[in-house]
Amino acid sequence: MKGLFLLSCWVIVFLFMLSGCDTGDDSVSSHSPETDGDSENGVGESAEDSDSDELHSVDGDTDRDGADEADVEKDNESGWVLPDGFEAFDPAACQLEEPIDWGGIDPAYERVHSGNAVLDKNFYLLTLLIEVEAYRQSVLTDPALSARAEEETADLATAAANCAGDVACAAGYLTFDETDLVDLTAAFTSVFNKDSAPHIISEHLRPSGMFHLYSAEIDSLYIEQVLTETFNGLAGAFSRFGNDLGATGLNAILVDQVSSLSEDVLFFEPLLQTTLAVMAQISRDEAGRYEPMEEGENKAALDALSSIDWEAYPYIAMLLPGMGPDDLETPLDLASALRCDLAAERYRAGLVPIIIPSGGHVHPDQTPYSEAVEMKRYLMETHGVPETAILIDPHARHTTTNLRNVTRLLIRYGFPVDRPVLTTTDLFQSAYILSMEGRCNRELGYVPWRSVVRLGDTDNCWMVHPASLHLAPADPLDP
Repeated sequence: MKGLFLLSCWVIVFLFMLSGCDTGDDSVSSHSPETDGDSENGVGESAEDSDSDELHSVDGDTDRDGADEADVEKDNESGWVLPDGFEAFDPAACQLEEPIDWGGIDPAYERVHSGNAVLDKNFYLLTLLIEVEAYRQSVLTDPALSARAEEETADLATAAANCAGDVACAAGYLTFDETDLVDLTAAFTSVFNKDSAPHIISEHLRPSGMFHLYSAEIDSLYIEQVLTETFNGLAGAFSRFGNDLGATGLNAILVDQVSSLSEDVLFFEPLLQTTLAVMAQISRDEAGRYEPMEEGENKAALDALSSIDWEAYPYIAMLLPGMGPDDLETPLDLASALRCDLAAERYRAGLVPIIIPSGGHVHPDQTPYSEAVEMKRYLMETHGVPETAILIDPHARHTTTNLRNVTRLLIRYGFPVDRPVLTTTDLFQSAYILSMEGRCNRELGYVPWRSVVRLGDTDNCWMVHPASLHLAPADPLDP
């Protein structure tokens, strides 16, 4: 049935494209829609084939002015003058006059790092409590939280001795229930709401944007929401990955953690360190792979950002969502390659200075290949797009987080986010993005754009929303 469905989709798209879809390409192809909400990266995905022989010549020159050779220019009276075939790509269709409401977020906020990206990206509150000495000491010396640390250490030893690797049994000792969270909220409010205390909320939590959905709350309610989301996410990761590991493996980690905890234990560290050890044991470190990207995959492009004349481009960047193959041996799915062909054409036309492939190790589950990494490789090797023009998001696992994660990169890397972004994909996903508001609200709690407009069959433009900085520890592989 799948083969018949695939063939049908190819035929439908082929006929559709022949009927007059204006792409400037002679050869057209597509891929079947994908509807697996748990491990998809692009729902309803397909791609049209842009014949690479018809693209502008690519010499691999890293000079960003190379794209300016295309007929893209800004006329102060009439707006953008766009090249033939791209007349519909006027960014005015998506531009908003009202400025971004940052809601207490500092876009220049510098994150604290622990050296463990899985910890930092899932449980940033705990990173702050561990790494910022003033906060750590405040927790260690508070009588209620200090007593709780002794209880949790004893509970870890009990779980190791009595649970025989049973996840539910161990979770009963290590995780925090609703009563625990009420007590922890009271203790945190006491510790961090004093005038003389370090102000973790105003110094880090609010300006980071990582808990932005609660920004309208007063501090006591704000910290309650932050604690609840953090510890529920931690408990969920422990149960999920503990079950995946199996009883024997979990029991070994519990025993090991009893002996490895330091003398100055923060109350949450028995659960946190056990969970991180479980995730590492079964290679569920997807959220932390390639980090720090600023020193690796994204370094070349970031080093060149300061040389970009942003006003020379209609769009500040292009989101290029990936699509995974159906097997563990194929590095790059045909649909992703076809999307890259379109992206290269738009880049050479001068529409964007930066392409951002987005997609993690998502399909099939635990594939060794990241969609974003493989698309970057294809863009460079097949089309000669310079590395200085490619940033990657190798972590997104869903269409929702393609948009969210790229928004995060644009904000954190200092892009002029008051201007539109281009998305280039296939006609199915391009149309699907316009209908995603309900799904985004259900899965993320917000919509990661302020506006989104379809420009054509394979392209949308959109304006970023700062709420995208909010963490999602309930999805520990792509938080």
